[in-house]
Amino acid sequence: MPLAEGTRLGNCRLVRKLGEGGMAEVWEAVDVTLERRVAIKVVRETISSLPEFDARFRREAKTAAQLEHPNVLPIYGFGVEDGIAYIEMPYFSGGTLAARLESGPPPPLETVCDWVDDLASALDAAHARGIIHRDIKPANVLFDQSGRIVLADFGLAKSMADSSGLTKAGTLMGTPMYLSPEQAKAEALTPRSDQFSLGVLVYRMLTGQLPWGPNAAAALVMMRIVSHEPPAPSSLRPELPPAVDTVLSKVLAKRKEDRYESCGAFAAALRAALVPQRKPAALDEATVVA
Repeated sequence: MPLAEGTRLGNCRLVRKLGEGGMAEVWEAVDVTLERRVAIKVVRETISSLPEFDARFRREAKTAAQLEHPNVLPIYGFGVEDGIAYIEMPYFSGGTLAARLESGPPPPLETVCDWVDDLASALDAAHARGIIHRDIKPANVLFDQSGRIVLADFGLAKSMADSSGLTKAGTLMGTPMYLSPEQAKAEALTPRSDQFSLGVLVYRMLTGQLPWGPNAAAALVMMRIVSHEPPAPSSLRPELPPAVDTVLSKVLAKRKEDRYESCGAFAAALRAALVPQRKPAALDEATVVA
């Protein structure tokens, strides 16, 4: 079924397309029953028609819908209609992290730490429920009107990757720049795979560049991810503390066993390197009056 303005999916009527990627389109829509503005993510027909996709999609979306965390984009509903799989979510007017990184200078260091704290907390909460995101990138990080940061696409990324073998040579869809080495090699993933992708995101926020160079063919990018060491962040932005190089080197380790034990541990190490706590001034010794 072709999508266009006015198309109905469940209780929602599509209003305008907000964006699209290799795996899905995002539309602004109106929930006609509740009369509220929402966002609809629609899986591309080439993916939703794959064998076993329907069952996987429903299972993973239901699991993701049970996630309750202030930095996880909630899911209002989901379904498959006329072969089209879709997820209904809140509409966030603050835009994406991708738009902010493309249109302005790198964010302040303390802001980076605050954002990473929130995203790491969201990921650790998902990992505790057995959910691996698999598609962490700036386009999946959103802001609401107040500036609160949230991570989107829980459930959707996993069900699509499981169903389509997206990490196999020749079938990779979407940008590969944030993949972990194990994703690039089509190996089993763990929570530390998400941690690696979060590390790539942080590298981009701090340096304004991706660790594997500019966009290139998927095969070349994956080869760099698996075998190349990225430049030290301080070599690209000299005002960064040298300790940041050590933190990013660890989170971007090729072997998942060499990364941090959790995303929260990575966030804490990053804050310690970027914003060292000042030691309190020594107090004068108290004068003892006889």
